[in-house]
Amino acid sequence: MRRMPVNLSWIVIGAAAIALASAAEARAAEEVTARVPFAFSVGAASLPAGSYVVREAIDDPALLEIVNTHGSEAAIAITIPADAVPGQTAAQPGLVFVKRGGEYFLKRLVTDDGSDREFILPRAQDEREIVSGGH
Repeated sequence: MRRMPVNLSWIVIGAAAIALASAAEARAAEEVTARVPFAFSVGAASLPAGSYVVREAIDDPALLEIVNTHGSEAAIAITIPADAVPGQTAAQPGLVFVKRGGEYFLKRLVTDDGSDREFILPRAQDEREIVSGGH
């Protein structure tokens, strides 16, 4: 019985194409859209009030992209996994802000699957919170 050689490179390319399509579908499902009625800061960027989409910037869940729905304002921010809030489950995905000294800061991305992300506050903001005791 004669064996036909199998070209494994085509199998690998086909599997990679399927994986990329699945990743694209998963990424679209992880987007959170929110209407923010006030100006806010995220990382080192200041953004005006408006409707925003928050999603992974690249294939790294630590980097999130915050883009207004018109595409005219955007920021990329570093995040860390958020601790679960005991006894609380998200009714729907959304954004959580903190207000300090008249400024709003994007603090948390709430997801429907429990993989919430915390935004890292700018260093100066962290230092002010430590000095003021978090108030």
